[in-house]
Amino acid sequence: MHDAPRPHAPEPADASPTDASRAGRPAALAALEAVQLLDDSLDRTHHRLKSAVEMNASDVSTLRMLVIRERQGTRTTPQDIAEHLRLSTATVTTLLDRLATAGHVRRTPHPADRRSRIVELTDQARSTFLRHFGGELQAMREVIEARDDADLEVVTAFLADLAAALADPQDQAQTVQTAQTAQTARPTQPTQPASPEEDA
Repeated sequence: MHDAPRPHAPEPADASPTDASRAGRPAALAALEAVQLLDDSLDRTHHRLKSAVEMNASDVSTLRMLVIRERQGTRTTPQDIAEHLRLSTATVTTLLDRLATAGHVRRTPHPADRRSRIVELTDQARSTFLRHFGGELQAMREVIEARDDADLEVVTAFLADLAAALADPQDQAQTVQTAQTAQTARPTQPTQPASPEEDA
């Protein structure tokens, strides 16, 4: 089981003539090269984490998705995971069974839809991520903290624009929906731990 291919930063040589003239600007070319270096570093980090936790790419991508959506305050259903990874619902069910058995996720009843479940990270999964990715997170924080707010605002807008440019229409629709529902989706009370039957 594999992830759908993740789009990488475009190579300058692949640009159209009009884009090439713009990319020929030293600053534009340097920005493209920096994005490619970042993309390569993130790929290497992803593969190191996958090897460290002995999971396949889809398992790690699911956990990473849950980390991001948890930070956004957004609930995640198995259907969300299926759409994000471009996998069938049956494949996602097997994937979640495997992660639940390993103690990385739990499934709890959806508060508004009896037919669905909410997928959540466990404390064990958070500890695993921190143990294997804590050094990288700290290194990134140090680089970020070294920049002033004005620099960070520009970088944030730049990266957001790149992410939007690389997303397909389905991804963009999901991003808009996530942004619109993030606040209303926040649970008002801590979620109770699931029973062993719900975790399986």
